[in-house]
Amino acid sequence: MAAAKINAALELQLRPVLAGHRPVKLNVRLRRLYVASAIQRIVVGGHHELVADVTVVDAKSGAVLLSHPEFRTASMAGQGIGGTMLDAALLADPIDRLAQNFAVSYRDWLAPGPRP
Repeated sequence: MAAAKINAALELQLRPVLAGHRPVKLNVRLRRLYVASAIQRIVVGGHHELVADVTVVDAKSGAVLLSHPEFRTASMAGQGIGGTMLDAALLADPIDRLAQNFAVSYRDWLAPGPRP
């Protein structure tokens, strides 16, 4: 489930950026996916985190073109009783938020600059 959401978010964010003449493939190896529990956030706080190794390879030869080991992203999580309740009621699923943050952060790292 998480892999499909990460893949969809990356495809949406990277399709315009990776639209060159050389076909490439993105390999993502998930190292850590941490979703802070409601109890943890109520008692001591915490956030959600995703860590992955990301490699851009030539689609034909398989040659590594660019690698970023341990690419990290986080998503804030509601803290305390009220924050945890509001988080659950108003915000998207933590995996959806992490996937979106990961894709946008990687896109911005890969191709910094203004977006149309």
